[in-house]
Amino acid sequence: MLAVVLTIFFLMPGLCNAPRAVLAQDSEAAAVHEADGTVTFVDPQAQKLIVASASDEGQKETVLVVGDSSMIEKDGQAAALADLSTGDDVAVSYKVSDKGQNIAASISASSQQ
Repeated sequence: MLAVVLTIFFLMPGLCNAPRAVLAQDSEAAAVHEADGTVTFVDPQAQKLIVASASDEGQKETVLVVGDSSMIEKDGQAAALADLSTGDDVAVSYKVSDKGQNIAASISASSQQ
């Protein structure tokens, strides 16, 4: 009986941690999203950006929150959110917060031609 209890005791941490480790790796890999499209709205004061892109379901709009840690470049140069304009082409990587907000990690923009 004692051998069974000790065996279960020593195996439980390994059994319990393995699924959590796999889930952590899966959620980290799935945590970064990307959107390529055109800026349809930008508000530097509210730190918001909306990107329209084509998807299988039609036109999709992604609303993004741009924070101090968001890296922004426009035409290959460091930029601020205020430098982006409606009609600019953008490639954005972002993460979804616990509150469901899309937080921009990086934004690469090209001026409208």
